[in-house]
Amino acid sequence: MPATDSRLVAAVRERDAAAVGELLAAGSDPDALGEDGWPLLCAAVASYDVPVAEALVAGGADPYRRLPDGSTPLLRAVDGGCVAGVDALIDGTGPVTDAAVRAELLDRARQWHRTGTLAELRRRTGASGPAVRVRVREEGSFQDYEQFTLGGVTVREGHSEILSVLEACFGVRTPFDELLGRALAFPDPEHANWWGAFFVLCRREDDETWGAAAALRSHPDPVRRLFAAQLLKALADGSPFSQTCPYEQRALEIFLPWATQEEDPVVLCAAPRPRHWRRCSRWPGTPTAMCARSCATGWPGTRPGPRTSPTPWPASWSTRTG
Repeated sequence: MPATDSRLVAAVRERDAAAVGELLAAGSDPDALGEDGWPLLCAAVASYDVPVAEALVAGGADPYRRLPDGSTPLLRAVDGGCVAGVDALIDGTGPVTDAAVRAELLDRARQWHRTGTLAELRRRTGASGPAVRVRVREEGSFQDYEQFTLGGVTVREGHSEILSVLEACFGVRTPFDELLGRALAFPDPEHANWWGAFFVLCRREDDETWGAAAALRSHPDPVRRLFAAQLLKALADGSPFSQTCPYEQRALEIFLPWATQEEDPVVLCAAPRPRHWRRCSRWPGTPTAMCARSCATGWPGTRPGPRTSPTPWPASWSTRTG
């Protein structure tokens, strides 16, 4: 059983990833235990300290190590609900090839996704009463999470994103409508679960995905149209992974007529790239000026202006009350 290393424990507690790396390079045990008797990697996961978790894994900490309670540090990262924590542990050890490990990770993520973060947290802790709820953003990230603390346990509401990303990584092609449903359950494009579905679909770059997104542009629900606009724009702009733009011309054929009909300024601003708007401005009746005003005044979801509300999208879009 690994022993406690007071210097390494202090470095992890102080969130000093550089010191952690130096101590590991000098011979400290990467699987050393913390003061609570659990591996220090579990402490980094529980505190959402991605740099320290990365340093520990790079130094040899085992994210698949089976713990006395039956969990592993990686399963605990899935429980924590932050995809960056899961990424840190997987990226540091290479692709997950063990079928049993893949199945266990997917089952854990699905449990949280299907039950709901707060409901599953209550089930696991057995705690009653109100949970402490705050909105957080991972440092250096552009995704927001709802974070819940109840019964001494803290989790973030990113389990749908984790499930979507793990499925894609493990070669599971989740249907478009299912991914769309995961995004619509969190009608906020800055929420991690919306982003997870969007990210997975962006990487597909195929006609099936393009067609399914394009079919949403006339849907009466503005949230669906927004998701479609963002996805079609990303596909038209080209993937940073493949450096190709296979849908650029098709995007013009869709966006130009769409711009003359779209009445929601959030959807309107999400759709085309600036050079597309220069072409649109030549069309009589195109609401370019409305989009420009929205962007200039910081309409929710348009980054040039300041956010004026902690809720970045119209309140009427929200279907969640919990």
